[in-house]
Amino acid sequence: MPTNVEATEEATRRWIAAGAAALGVGPHLLPPALIASRDVAAMAARVQEFLGWVREARAGL
Repeated sequence: MPTNVEATEEATRRWIAAGAAALGVGPHLLPPALIASRDVAAMAARVQEFLGWVREARAGL
């Protein structure tokens, strides 16, 4: 499980293709400014986008 991974589509696909079972994305997924904004809809959208990249990367294996 790599940590401190950038929450980008390219990085997600690359790590999953390399065999990662999980990714530690932390503040790359939900930056402090987004959390401070308390914009739950934006946070949820960001998480859904990230999970979509993970699903697509796993489906491509």
